[in-house]
Amino acid sequence: MQIHSMEHVNAVKATSYMLSSYFTSDTYANGHSARAARLAAGLCADLASAIMQGHARNGFALVRPPGHHAGLKQPMGFCLHNNAAVAALAAQAAGADRVLIVDWDVHHGNGTQEIFEGNRTIGGLGAEGYSVNIPWKCGGIGDNDYLFAFEQVVLPIALQFAPDFTIISAGFDAAQGDPLGGCSVFEDEQDATRYCDLLQGGGEGCEGVAELEASSVFDLCRKMRALAVLFRRGRTPPLPDNLKLNLKARKRSLEDNEELN
Repeated sequence: MQIHSMEHVNAVKATSYMLSSYFTSDTYANGHSARAARLAAGLCADLASAIMQGHARNGFALVRPPGHHAGLKQPMGFCLHNNAAVAALAAQAAGADRVLIVDWDVHHGNGTQEIFEGNRTIGGLGAEGYSVNIPWKCGGIGDNDYLFAFEQVVLPIALQFAPDFTIISAGFDAAQGDPLGGCSVFEDEQDATRYCDLLQGGGEGCEGVAELEASSVFDLCRKMRALAVLFRRGRTPPLPDNLKLNLKARKRSLEDNEELN
């Protein structure tokens, strides 16, 4: 299955030879963006494969640029390659039959939906195969609104779909204070815990990754908060040895390809 057209891939690659360029008014690149996008998508693919092969229970890919707006033919919305889509196919290549993508970003994951439209082995909640979108009628949506949507819509569909692997396009623009999202999610620790506990209960029996996630969203969010603290203090958290090797190998591969071109 194709994630992006060759025109799309070549257009992103061409930015490596430019000081700066724009695909759309909010989707720009410099000479390093194409490599960063390939590393981001490749890391998500490696992480999904590692989880399916039993080398890790779950994972979180802290990568940029993001991906859920990138469709078959067009980078857009800050996104160059669709990381979640690449991870989904990597999970299936490693043995997953049914993959669920939950996109909890405030904005529609139009790229992911376009890529998997009609694919019955990829299910999507938020955007995305079997695709279910949950629109908000107004701004200022908070924890109770998200909890209601997950209880009444997301979890029943996820349980019926019964995925082997779950991916979360974990956009955080629903958080209180985000100027574009305009929402008020996770106002305090107690609300965050309720939200994560509910998701965890719906994910039993699934492998997963979060972009990427897994069977324990509570653990994911706890690690995410820990990572945020480390980065605010100017420290870089250690990577697992197997992912270090994968990242180094992928970087060398990219460098070799660039030398050949």
